[in-house]
Amino acid sequence: MTHHPSLHRKLRPTQRRGIALFAAMIAVIVVAGLASVMFTTAQSEMTHAQVTRSTAELIHLAEAGTVAAESVVLDRVANSLPVPDGGSVQVGPQVATYTIRQFGDQDRETDDVGFQTTHVHYWIQSQAELGQYRKQINRMIDVGMIPIFQFAIFYDKDLEMQPGPSLTLTGRVHSNADVYAGCGGSSTVTISSKYFRCVGDMYRRRKESGIATAGIFNVQKYGLSDYPTMYNRNEMTALGIPSDSGYDSSFLGYDADQDGYLDGDKDWADFTVGSLERWGGTLQTGSHGMKRIEPPRIGSIKRFEEVGDGLGDYTYDPATGKYSYVGSGGGDFRKSRFYAEAGLSIVDGAAYDASGKRLLLPPGTITDSSMYDAREKLTVTLTEIDMNKLRTSGYMPANGLIYASRTESSSTQPNGIRLRNGGNLGQPLTVVSENPVYVWGDYNTMLKQPAAIISDAVNLLSKAWNNSKVRGSLPKATETTYNFAMITGGDETTPGTYNGGFENLPRFHEDWTKVKCRIAGSFVKIFASDLARAMWRIGGDVYWPPERLWDYDSQFNDPTKLPPYTPIVAQVKASGWWE
Repeated sequence: MTHHPSLHRKLRPTQRRGIALFAAMIAVIVVAGLASVMFTTAQSEMTHAQVTRSTAELIHLAEAGTVAAESVVLDRVANSLPVPDGGSVQVGPQVATYTIRQFGDQDRETDDVGFQTTHVHYWIQSQAELGQYRKQINRMIDVGMIPIFQFAIFYDKDLEMQPGPSLTLTGRVHSNADVYAGCGGSSTVTISSKYFRCVGDMYRRRKESGIATAGIFNVQKYGLSDYPTMYNRNEMTALGIPSDSGYDSSFLGYDADQDGYLDGDKDWADFTVGSLERWGGTLQTGSHGMKRIEPPRIGSIKRFEEVGDGLGDYTYDPATGKYSYVGSGGGDFRKSRFYAEAGLSIVDGAAYDASGKRLLLPPGTITDSSMYDAREKLTVTLTEIDMNKLRTSGYMPANGLIYASRTESSSTQPNGIRLRNGGNLGQPLTVVSENPVYVWGDYNTMLKQPAAIISDAVNLLSKAWNNSKVRGSLPKATETTYNFAMITGGDETTPGTYNGGFENLPRFHEDWTKVKCRIAGSFVKIFASDLARAMWRIGGDVYWPPERLWDYDSQFNDPTKLPPYTPIVAQVKASGWWE
């Protein structure tokens, strides 16, 4: 083979350096290209991460706007206030704005548990901006408005039921917080209803001590005549099932065969799952998806309530304690719904008609009186209204709403209103007061009418009351009947201190031992007492409890037989949204 001489020619040093330089340049170009690609990729990833982060923040912010708007709608609807067209909410340093529009017609239905619900529909549009990014979320909500007196019991905070004697309650029971259920060791509480629910949890123990409660607590199975027991801890122990306080929200299940599953014949499902089967949907808690039902605020029973946002027409002077009219939209206060619409107002002993004209009622219709209130540990001054004289005077309000007040009443001197001789009301009637109200003797027992009392506190005096009670004495009560729904304040249980529970929601001032107290109505506690703030006490010269024959007045299931101006509660019944 002949080899070409050029193939074996030795390269000169300069040639070798040129080739090396060329190779280096190629390498630099390749590396630069790779770096450029990597930089571009990293920059793209950083931009993508920033967009993703900004999008997540925007969605969170815009959703906060819809939540805030929904809260505004519920609060305004529950308090009979105008719903604003829009507003804003701040989340950290960012702000979301929202608009609210009502659309469609109202409609009414009777739902599966018997509520007469009126539906009103709102469109919420929330917008959020973050730098160059913008997000808009639309939400449609169906707000259900339910008359509050269609509940047998409605509590905005914890509901505690610990009666000594047995108690049967027919009607719907709701708490916006927790329920603590129990009764005397040999007694039985029976809830006869399709609705026994709370937004929090249900426990078979006491709130103030954590001690498991005794007694039998039966709840009706949905739509059936069966009343399965909400077992207490002793009953669970007898069944061989360990538990903290019984078959309640703290019960996490029992794995009898220790196989890691709760599907065996002897296994017990946790309370959330098992309660649905046991009560068929009657008993539900927050773990089942129960949502808050918005009630009116305590401001709704004041003569004037703070509304803000330029919605008021009065200003308040804290130095004088007086309200001054300044024109529509010029103030932060307005007359409350009850005070503004009362057909008869009785303020500081003077009576006025719906137009504000002073009335001269027959002598003895309105008088000043007083009594010793051992719970408050002081003598209170009272505006006493003789309901029988008022009924026959011709000045009963045509619209069935009386507003009564003593403006000098305070938390240190909780003076109030006393209703006497109210056996025959003669018409549907609601009495509202920002003060404590005392009801003396049978109320609404002759030709029973739809009736309610809404006040800072509701106090019950028997027919035997003679106004002779003094410090250290305790008069004996006699059997008395009260037919009215009540919205009243109270105090809250704290560690070691019980607030008296549902069984002591109305306040007593006599020795009711073995004496029947009959109440047919609705029991509502949606605020803490603002004036009559003394903690619950029993015994001594305060009171001894009655034999409670209390129940829901089923006529309230008919919306035409509700007390005049029955407040409503509001709840989102359904919703949908889109971006």
